[in-house]
Amino acid sequence: MEAPRSDARSSVLRLALALPLACAVIIGALWLGQSLRTYREPAAPPAPSEEPGAQAGASPAPQPLPPMQSIDLPPDVARNAGAPVPNADGTYLVGQTADYKSLAVIRLIADRDALNLKSEVVAAVADTGFLAWMPDGKSFIARGNTVVNTASGKAQMKMNDVFRVDLAGQRTKLGEAWLVSSSLSPDARLLAAFDGDMRLVVIRTDGGGMQLVANDQGGAPSLLGWDGSGAILRFDERGATIHRIPTAGAALRDLPVNGARYIGGMTRWSPDRRAAIVSATVTTSAGVCECDRLLTDGVVDMPRDAFAVWVGPHTLLTRASDEHAGTVDALSGARATLNAKMRSEKIRIIAVSLPYVMWLDETKNVAHILDLAKDRDTGVGLNDSPAGAYPLNGGRFLWWRDRSLSILNMSAWWAFYVDAHPTPSPIPQSKDQSAVPAGYVRVERPEGGWSAVMPKSWYRRDAPQHGSEFLSYDPEGMDSSGNLAPAGETRVVLRMENDYGAADLRTFASTYPAGPMGKNDLGADTQVAGQPAYTTTFVSAQPPPWNAPMRIWFLRSPYFVDRVVTVTATNTRMQEVDAIVQSLRFFKPAPPAALTVTRAEVIAKYSKPSFSATRVDRVEAKLVRWKDYEKARGGFRSYTNDPDELTWVVIVYGEIKAQGGRGGPLRVTTPDPNATPQTFKYETHAFSATGAEGGMYGCCGPDGRPTWFDTLVDLAK
Repeated sequence: MEAPRSDARSSVLRLALALPLACAVIIGALWLGQSLRTYREPAAPPAPSEEPGAQAGASPAPQPLPPMQSIDLPPDVARNAGAPVPNADGTYLVGQTADYKSLAVIRLIADRDALNLKSEVVAAVADTGFLAWMPDGKSFIARGNTVVNTASGKAQMKMNDVFRVDLAGQRTKLGEAWLVSSSLSPDARLLAAFDGDMRLVVIRTDGGGMQLVANDQGGAPSLLGWDGSGAILRFDERGATIHRIPTAGAALRDLPVNGARYIGGMTRWSPDRRAAIVSATVTTSAGVCECDRLLTDGVVDMPRDAFAVWVGPHTLLTRASDEHAGTVDALSGARATLNAKMRSEKIRIIAVSLPYVMWLDETKNVAHILDLAKDRDTGVGLNDSPAGAYPLNGGRFLWWRDRSLSILNMSAWWAFYVDAHPTPSPIPQSKDQSAVPAGYVRVERPEGGWSAVMPKSWYRRDAPQHGSEFLSYDPEGMDSSGNLAPAGETRVVLRMENDYGAADLRTFASTYPAGPMGKNDLGADTQVAGQPAYTTTFVSAQPPPWNAPMRIWFLRSPYFVDRVVTVTATNTRMQEVDAIVQSLRFFKPAPPAALTVTRAEVIAKYSKPSFSATRVDRVEAKLVRWKDYEKARGGFRSYTNDPDELTWVVIVYGEIKAQGGRGGPLRVTTPDPNATPQTFKYETHAFSATGAEGGMYGCCGPDGRPTWFDTLVDLAK
């Protein structure tokens, strides 16, 4: 059985999705490297040039947007008053000043490339409370905090001024109302509220005054909002019914509540306002509950398996007992089932910005994004998970936790982490299936020169360094991209790694990243595939749930003298794991991937200015093996790039601006953000010369050239 498409293309990307977002750094570094490459890609191939200093006159193509941008709030904005409320496009926020005495109108300073967005308070509006943004995002409705009818002498409910406030903080008084409940009309021209006598009124948001709509006090002031016809809906507890009150014309038919004792609180209207989700007090066999109910031609039970969230004109999101996401039409009851799964028994919907649904697996405290348009789901690695989120235009979310605030652009996220990295097919089945036990199948990795037998019911997917994963479970839609095996299941990962000069297997094992980080319980010499091998079990020192007991084997292929084959597995289902390991066979590998990117193309591409290299004086490039680049550069090991992969190593000389908070080099920042940015003499790039994924970006050098570059032997000469 083949694994379904995983939600990342390589282990580097799967790691970025799985690990905690120390994440913003990982995301930033990955995004920057991809951005620089994309930024320099011309709309049409440039004329090849071997001239190092050649510069093309074409403008650079737009670089991709960063998937996530953190927001730096000014110090005079309160941090403990809940998240500021954004307008629809996320350019302005309304929060509170640090002294909690005024509303703060906050402008985000536009910077499409930045990983950290600066902001500024453009207005402080005293003695005012926020009610709602106007649809155009250029003003909002607010209330005065001072009661205005205390001297009237009448026994009335407390009324407040109603204002329309522009982005400069200028207030325009619209009227007075008792604002225990209020609702903007669908076209935002009218605000429904109550007067001091609990009568329904509407206030014109253009400043044209207010009018009485219903003289009847109507019992408790339960305002449910506006339906698609422009009528105002109000629950009347005296007759246990919902009145539909037009702003003009004849009365409309009331709606039955079917036993609800009270309906109030927040009403969530469908986008076309033909249906709504209401909060109802109902008596059930289990007692009295405050329950979500569906309002269409009356109040009825919510559809089976439906969440209280709209994902279409009048369509609700569902999750079936088999974990598949789906939709149900609130009017017709028609259902649709998606392939994507929501794999949790305890789900909280955080926000919807179509076509994306942000939801939280509350059992594991992991945030997910469900893409309804492309029928897929992924965990997004936001650790700690969001406390809440507001939807923004364009498939974006403003999400927050504690004192942090960020914009998550899901279109950019999918484009960078998934769409730009198409998933290859799992390693193929071997043509020779002789002597394979029933219920098993032999698969092979031609370029790695190995094959193994696996259970037919298991899943497999690509792994770096001529490797493969074997999974006893379906990883589709799982947390951590399926890298964390569920209880009782196992994930086996085979890779052919650089031995980094280790003379024997025990020496390699003693420095292997997975092993030394945990407690080594048992080590023993053994034999696998006719080759000497060493195996050990250990408990990882990583935090739960990554601290499960592990088993690992080390051996060499007779066809790769400077590699060690590693097989790592969770210490469960060991009978099947042992069968995979003992079935391992080696054969002469297929020829390595050929060069597909020429020196002329590399020089032409990197001779163009970019947002980091604002002036390019000269470009040098050498073709090397990845293992030689790692050895020369020193200080890092990718553990994902294939050691023998042909790699272009490029140095760009000129005026280089460190990106710092904009996703650039770590630890290279300008101390004063208002100062003139520091510039450097060169930056470095390393990327596959055969079209494979993965690469490195390095910045920056103050002068001269990196000495390690001179030690590289250019294979293209």
